[in-house]
Amino acid sequence: MIAALDAEFRKLVTLPAVWLAVALTIGLPPALASANAAMLRRALDTGRLDGLLSTSTVDEGFGQLTLGIVGVIVLAVVAVSSEYTRSGQHSGGSRQLLSTMVAMPRRGQVIAAKIVAVTACTAVMAAITIPLTVTVSRAGLGRYASAFPDMLSRSVGVTAYWVCMALLALGLTALTRNGVVPMVLLITNASMISFSLLASRVTDFAKYLPDLAAYPSFISEHPMTHPLEPSAGLVVLAIWGAAAVAATAISYIIRDA
Repeated sequence: MIAALDAEFRKLVTLPAVWLAVALTIGLPPALASANAAMLRRALDTGRLDGLLSTSTVDEGFGQLTLGIVGVIVLAVVAVSSEYTRSGQHSGGSRQLLSTMVAMPRRGQVIAAKIVAVTACTAVMAAITIPLTVTVSRAGLGRYASAFPDMLSRSVGVTAYWVCMALLALGLTALTRNGVVPMVLLITNASMISFSLLASRVTDFAKYLPDLAAYPSFISEHPMTHPLEPSAGLVVLAIWGAAAVAATAISYIIRDA
């Protein structure tokens, strides 16, 4: 298992898209938090609050951390889709997955190592990005900065959300054997058009979707009227994560390379 983990980490660091994912994850939330905090500070200074979606300073920083999953999704998708990318004709045009299976024929061990590697990378990025984003946000707000209640539990909520989305991206990519569809679907939902919020206008069961289930654990102003309790949301995330792990494992172990 140690050899498989070492191989997965080595593969990740050699992929340019992974470094792009790291840059997006660590750089995007603090940048957005800084800009948003400065805008909110100016609005509070001048009293011109029209046009602002929220004037609460309690969620500043944590709200921007929701966009950190853009990089997380890229990381997870590339970790799997790279296995199905065909090499050049000089290498026979074979997939990387075939080479992986030849070197490590135990498929269960290979996919377990991949899941652990992506989860570990996601957790490390969260450990760096969360305090950085919150610190930048507080600096931007200046005298308007609020004390963040339950900083530790909220950080756990963000980390759980990121890990769950990474596992979902792994599972969708493994099932489709294509990185484009999962990446477009998940990134669009996270940053452009929230399909989850649209679904919440139709049914209350939408609160069990991963993002809406996660938000109460780190954001006080939830977009739903009757969201889940933070602890219940974390349980829902765990269920989604377990389902994604099962889907990824089945795809790798049962289907042909």
